[in-house]
Amino acid sequence: MIKHQRQPQLKHESSSEAGFTIIESLVGMLVVAILLAAIAPVLVMSTTVRVQARRIEKATQAAKLFIDGVRSQTISSPIKVLEITRLQTSDPRNLNDTIGDYLITNETMPPPDSNSNDLFCLKRDGSIEPFVASQVGCFDSEYPLDNFYIQAMQLRVQNSKPEDGYRLAIRVYRSDIDFSQPVKTNLSNQQENQTNIEQNVINAALGNKQLPLLEMTADVGGQSTNFRALCQRLGPASGKNCI
Repeated sequence: MIKHQRQPQLKHESSSEAGFTIIESLVGMLVVAILLAAIAPVLVMSTTVRVQARRIEKATQAAKLFIDGVRSQTISSPIKVLEITRLQTSDPRNLNDTIGDYLITNETMPPPDSNSNDLFCLKRDGSIEPFVASQVGCFDSEYPLDNFYIQAMQLRVQNSKPEDGYRLAIRVYRSDIDFSQPVKTNLSNQQENQTNIEQNVINAALGNKQLPLLEMTADVGGQSTNFRALCQRLGPASGKNCI
C-alpha cells in the first residue's frame, strides 16, 4: 500500500513582507509627482534658453552673411538712405549718446512694416532677396529658425562721394513677426520700460518676436575710401579732429 507523503504546511508571510499597501503606493506616487512638478520649470527653462540662444546665433550668422554680400556686391545696397551731418570741429559726433548721435534710432530708422522698402528676406538656402509685400513672407513653418527678416539702411555723410562708402545699419527680426501688431526696436523697448531689456532668453514666449534679435552697424567702403571719410561717419577720438 502506497502511503502519500504529507505536504508541509506553509507559514503565512508577515505583513511586513506582503508588499506595498494601496496607501503606501499612493504616497509614493504623490512624492514622485511633487518632484516632477519641482523640476518641470527647470526643464522648460533649459529648453527655452537653448532654442532662443540657437535663434540668436543664427540671426548673427544671417547679419554677417548680409554684410558680406553687400560688401562684395552680390546683394544690392539698401534703397533707403539717411544723410547724417558732416562733422564740425566744434561739434564732434558722440556714439555713446543713445538719443542723439547713436547711428540707429527710432527716428532715423523706424520699425519696419509689411510695406517697408528696407526689408530683405533671408531663406534657409542662404539666398537674400528684397521683401515684396505682395509675395509670400519669409516665414517657413518647417524651418522657423532658419529664415529672417533683415531691415537695412545706408547712413551717408552729407555731400559725400560714392567712393567714400557708407555705414550699413541693420536689424534682424524673426520670420514669424506679426506685422499686424506693433513692431518695436530694442531702443524703443528700453525707452518704454526705462531699462535695458533686449531679447530675453528666459521667458515662456521664446523671446518677443516683435523685437529684433539684434541690431548692428558695419562700414561698407571701396578701394579708395580714406580715413577722413570714416572719421566723418563715426566721429573723431576725444580731443581729435578728422584730418
